[in-house]
Amino acid sequence: MDCKMVEKIREEFMYMDAVNYISDVLQKTKGKELKVAFLGGSLSKGERVKRELCFVSLFEQKIEERLSNGRKVSVLRYGQSGTMSSNGLYKVKKLIEEKPDLVFLDYAMNDTGDRYLWESTEGICSQLIQAGAHVVILLFCNDQGHCTRGAMERVASHYHLPVVDIGKTITDKIQKGELTWEEYGLDYVHPTPLGHEIITSELLNLFQEKEQKENVMEDYYPETPAFLGAFRNSYIMDLSEKMVDTKPGDVILDTEITMKMMLMEFWQDSIKNEAGLVFMLDGQKVCGADAYASMAWGNPVCHYVGGDGSEETYHLVIYAGKGKPPANWDYSQFHLRLMIGC
Repeated sequence: MDCKMVEKIREEFMYMDAVNYISDVLQKTKGKELKVAFLGGSLSKGERVKRELCFVSLFEQKIEERLSNGRKVSVLRYGQSGTMSSNGLYKVKKLIEEKPDLVFLDYAMNDTGDRYLWESTEGICSQLIQAGAHVVILLFCNDQGHCTRGAMERVASHYHLPVVDIGKTITDKIQKGELTWEEYGLDYVHPTPLGHEIITSELLNLFQEKEQKENVMEDYYPETPAFLGAFRNSYIMDLSEKMVDTKPGDVILDTEITMKMMLMEFWQDSIKNEAGLVFMLDGQKVCGADAYASMAWGNPVCHYVGGDGSEETYHLVIYAGKGKPPANWDYSQFHLRLMIGC
């Protein structure tokens, strides 16, 4: 069997799998409001287009027409520009409280090849499944056709989750002469209004109600992780209150902590604060956070702190270091949260 045939079978399997998967979700939730969430980065937020032209908004406008018998659907928007799956680990805690039935996960465009992001993606999927939600992984692409397909597809395969490769749909249309990148993209990644319409159409086509079936899929949760399983379970430690009026040298936290892996997320506001952050594990400096990082204004920045996936006890010290503000910048207040994989 040649490579093209294998790829064709793979595409059809993944697409039909998504259709059947969502069909089963519709059947399982029959008779109640369907909660559909979009968790991801700038594409799900609708960066560079009006809110009402984003594919999430278009989906929200059209999905009830797609379904029968006056089925009500509520759409939960968890897209935020500049974020990766590591940030999504923090968001998923709040999302789970809203009890979504179906979650479209969109981090393949922003995630890099860093191993901790593989762990973050698995952690998001794992925690959603444990909470009773169903997950579909979305793959978009840049103008070169690239995204983190490998890691996303491995998680999907391990947890028996469907993948919807919209990025490949777009590149196929371009190769066939049916579309140009300039028609689809405003820049190297963000869709035009037409691009959002195409994405919406692809998503709506996945919602195909079928006759009552006796064999609805059983919820599946593997005993072993796809990678290290560092964030299959995790909790947040919020240290923001300890960051008020800190000065260089102040100790924010000095404790023993048992974990598999740790991330830190920070963002800033205009309250004056003279310090950055330094993280020490077992006496070794492992990372820091610049008190004047422009990316942290309005967008939470997430970094890997430490841990190799095995459960160990560490001596963690976080203290305030010096920062170097650009000209005309006020000192800034830190908001700091740790993600502890356990």
